[in-house]
Amino acid sequence: MFRQLREAVRSILDSADTAGAGKLGDFTSTPRLLWIATLAVAIGFTGAFVALALLRLIGLFTNLFFFQRWSTALVSPAASRLGIWEVAVPVLGALIIGLLARYGWSAFAGTEFRKPSRPY
Repeated sequence: MFRQLREAVRSILDSADTAGAGKLGDFTSTPRLLWIATLAVAIGFTGAFVALALLRLIGLFTNLFFFQRWSTALVSPAASRLGIWEVAVPVLGALIIGLLARYGWSAFAGTEFRKPSRPY
């Protein structure tokens, strides 16, 4: 099976070389295209798994802060029984993030707060 696939790829690449791949046109390609397509597929898979991990984290923190349970299931906070205190959950989260960005871990803010070495 792999031999047939390898031969098919070789025939495609050979036909691209003989079809004038030296001069660029609208429908010509080079073997570099396979490398770029492979990179695109790898980046796509990585992005999909990162998105899945972020969804699981959203579900985990929603369950922890609104329902006090350890689960990654995606649930609506509307069903929680916190009442008016439900408003305080995102506010406290924003305050914690703001304090971390201002006074805490410098990498969390995304940039380091540096003073310029000389004035402009």
